[in-house]
Amino acid sequence: MLANRRVGTMIPVHDLKRATDWYRDRLGLEPKSRYHDMGASYVLGEGTEFFLYQTPNAGQAPHTLMSFYTDTIEEDMKRMREAGVEFIDYPELSTVDGLMDTGEVKNAWFKDSEGNILGIVEGS
Repeated sequence: MLANRRVGTMIPVHDLKRATDWYRDRLGLEPKSRYHDMGASYVLGEGTEFFLYQTPNAGQAPHTLMSFYTDTIEEDMKRMREAGVEFIDYPELSTVDGLMDTGEVKNAWFKDSEGNILGIVEGS
């Protein structure tokens, strides 16, 4: 029924302007559409989408809400750090300087301006 459908992610934010500015300035992403003060829609590669929506419940999830897939994680992390993104070290995951490398997959995590945990992944 849904196996061949596109998937989108909904991300809660406290302050829509602050969040859209952060996604633009730190990740280089511009919204495709804005819905007044309610939300902003982003369309990325291969038909993936995410939507920022304003709510007082933002930043409460203790897990990754969304990950970006890449073939160049170290280069992307370098550019993101230069833009002001701070990566999270998780000792239980053996991260080194924000990067977990299993030999097959590399992962890194960071928080957006609203406290949401996002990730970047190389490999699968």
